[in-house]
Amino acid sequence: MTNAKIVADTINKYHNINRATVDILGKKLYKATGYYEYNIPGYTQEIFFNNIVGQRRGGGNLNTKNVRTSASGEIKESDGFRMDVKTLFRGEIQLDASKKNLTFDGFAYMDADKMPGRQWFRIQAEVDRNDPTIRLRNPKNADEEPLITGFYLSKEFGDMYPRIMLPAHSRTDRAIMDCEGVLKYDPKTDKWAFGDSLRVVDANRLTGPKMTFDNRTGDVTAEGPLNIGSGLEYMKVKAAGRLKSDFNVDTSGVYAVSGEFMTGAEIILPKALTDVLVNDIRTAAFDAQTPVYLTQQGFYNSAMSEFITDPAGRTDAVNLLKTNQIGIPPKDNKFSFLLGRHTVIWNGEYSSFLSSEDKFPVISIAGEPINKVLTAYVEYKMPGNEDDRYYLYLKVSPDLWYFFGYQAGALYTASSNPKYNDALLGLKKKETQVKMPDGELYEIIPSNEATANQFVNRVREGRKKN
Repeated sequence: MTNAKIVADTINKYHNINRATVDILGKKLYKATGYYEYNIPGYTQEIFFNNIVGQRRGGGNLNTKNVRTSASGEIKESDGFRMDVKTLFRGEIQLDASKKNLTFDGFAYMDADKMPGRQWFRIQAEVDRNDPTIRLRNPKNADEEPLITGFYLSKEFGDMYPRIMLPAHSRTDRAIMDCEGVLKYDPKTDKWAFGDSLRVVDANRLTGPKMTFDNRTGDVTAEGPLNIGSGLEYMKVKAAGRLKSDFNVDTSGVYAVSGEFMTGAEIILPKALTDVLVNDIRTAAFDAQTPVYLTQQGFYNSAMSEFITDPAGRTDAVNLLKTNQIGIPPKDNKFSFLLGRHTVIWNGEYSSFLSSEDKFPVISIAGEPINKVLTAYVEYKMPGNEDDRYYLYLKVSPDLWYFFGYQAGALYTASSNPKYNDALLGLKKKETQVKMPDGELYEIIPSNEATANQFVNRVREGRKKN
């Protein structure tokens, strides 16, 4: 039988195959070849299926089973076939009549002229042509090299760089935000989205990593949890926010990377010190500006949600933010310092994210609400050898400042407040030298004003160099 039309499944009728040549082998068994329409906006396309089989499948009596069709066909690169309006495909396409969508088993390529170095990448996924979202599992290129998407830190050169479906500069490079998951193209904006499947598909989803590439400008942005200070020992930094760069690199190949962070630092800081610190700041900063969190509602909705483990708690926090309050549940706020939105730049010479403005909100200290805009400087240092460091300077009034610097198990701290320094010197040895589970010591060491000023000047100079 020639020039026939095949309804691939008589129950669902998801798929039709036209201009088929059919070889009937039995009452409910046939083999065929034919053409499958795969039209998308702007492109009229056909898939030639050269291996179509229709036979009884499913449960029930053999005589009552319906005929269900499977098919496959090969697409060559020269065919210029598109899975969606901006994604080319080569490889095998498979049809299972019981499923609404076709399965693509082969390689895909993004038709994005502002995205440099594009490569064909391996995929095996079902794709809905009417709402195409392509799932990526451990993607590789044709040479079997792993491909990454997100922002990464070069271990060898100390540069921060964005990557979209390309090999890392080195397999030992550090992922600052890993956006593997799915990719989805929006023809209305000419933008690509990558990352957590729920975040990419649902615009109202607040958690998970998501990277967006604007093919009109070459800009690339990412939002979600950040891997900051992973080389720190005996302290932790939890971070969420945004990163931004573009693919218009200079001749050196160095990317300019900036961001907006919300961070919480877990540091061993004795109660005798935190009591002085909190009381001091509350008193001295009484007249300081209260943050207007509402002006950055989009940022805080997403960033603070990454800090809250309970979905109900996230909902409560989002509602509370509408009243200009940050509500991190006590069980999730174990941070010595919880810093509100602060802009940062990456300085490759320093191997650091440096705060780029002189003032930003301090949400809480040792879990105690502060919610004041203070003069503050912060550095998240992440060198290639993973000797990570954390520095924070807070200036509460013209005469009152605090400094904290952490490296390799040692916290250096000082203040212009004699009460704080006296409390520091009055600590017992077991408080300043804490034995950690691995047998090593965590130490608290008095610092001085010269070191604090040196740090502030370092940040200011680092901004200029960047």
